Amino acid sequence: MKLGIRFAAVACVCVSMGACSSGGDAGAGSGGSGAEAGSGDAGRGGVTTGTGGAGSGGARAGSGGSDVAHGGSAAGGSAAGGSAAGGSAAGGSAAGGSAAGGSAAGGSAAGGSAGGSAAGGSAGSSAAGGSAGSGPKCSTPTVIASDAVARDANGNGQVTQKNVCVPDLGMVSSITLKYKLSKYFGDPIRQAVFAYYADFNISSAFWVAQVMTTSGAPVMVNNKLVYVSWLEGSWPKSGGTFGTDSTGSPWWYETFSYYSGGMTRDGYVDETNAKAIYAAGFTLDNLRMVRINSKPVLY
Repeated sequence: MKLGIRFAAVACVCVSMGACSSGGDAGAGSGGSGAEAGSGDAGRGGVTTGTGGAGSGGARAGSGGSDVAHGGSAAGGSAAGGSAAGGSAAGGSAAGGSAAGGSAAGGSAAGGSAGGSAAGGSAGSSAAGGSAGSGPKCSTPTVIASDAVARDANGNGQVTQKNVCVPDLGMVSSITLKYKLSKYFGDPIRQAVFAYYADFNISSAFWVAQVMTTSGAPVMVNNKLVYVSWLEGSWPKSGGTFGTDSTGSPWWYETFSYYSGGMTRDGYVDETNAKAIYAAGFTLDNLRMVRINSKPVLY
């Protein structure tokens, strides 16, 4: 098989000893390598450097027909489509053609292998990243604690909650509600704005604050704790700046509420008792952020 292919060559270059030939064979090593590559049996006709083979790039051919592809690719290429180390300048000989084919196959195989590895790495990284990204951004339960500036004679006060954990979003290290609860021509008026420091920006929230007597005891009506909650004004970005709000005027029976369980409204304090709370004097404390950006706060 080797001999037939060598004599079929039209214009091969012998690179084993540096000699050139215009018509004969492609060299004892390179021709054999090409031919054997075509038959898939490069183990016996592999390219060697001692007998005029394709050089160091073709050494892989000795490992078997399937490895010729890698050998051809490693040898470097084709000046004009020929064998890796020279075979035929025009790629005309069977040996050259086979080697060139091997080189092309090698390129594909090597490219595929490299691509596969790269793709696999990329996919692995993505998978790992996705997995890490899906975990909670905080896990320490939030504590409800007294931290307030008492409501003054004009109805202005503020109340703060610290270390608020929203697992889907991150930590709010501090958030302060500045409010106004007063009366205007006998009707209740109110405002609410927030300032905060957090890992993210807030655009909406559901919150409640507990109504306390001026001496610091919880206000109770019909043996139920009393709270307030209403739609706050605009939200600033994180950084401690308060938002803005226009003054609202609810009905008396909407001013104070009852909440139960997971801070679900359980009715309103009636008008008579709401007016009595105002008359006795009150303030707010124990701010509780329930949801931030529609995500639940961890308690």
